[in-house]
Amino acid sequence: MGLYVQELPPQSRSGRYRWQGGEMIVFLAGRGVSEVDGEQFEWEAGDALAVPVREAGVEICHHNPHDEPARLDRAVRSDAGHRRG
Repeated sequence: MGLYVQELPPQSRSGRYRWQGGEMIVFLAGRGVSEVDGEQFEWEAGDALAVPVREAGVEICHHNPHDEPARLDRAVRSDAGHRRG
């Protein structure tokens, strides 16, 4: 398993990435919106998001449209395929 902490500066977004899914995301600080296959999920510190496994893959992007930084922790299987777009 891989654990990744990511910080999103104010008024920014992550890179869009596609992979098979099965990712668990815990939001540690701030507020934002995550897009999973075009569906938007608003979140704040303390929330979690379970990304489904899909044979065709899942496209994900995180947005921080606010004026304070946001931080999230991603837990992913180390044997899963991962492509950045």
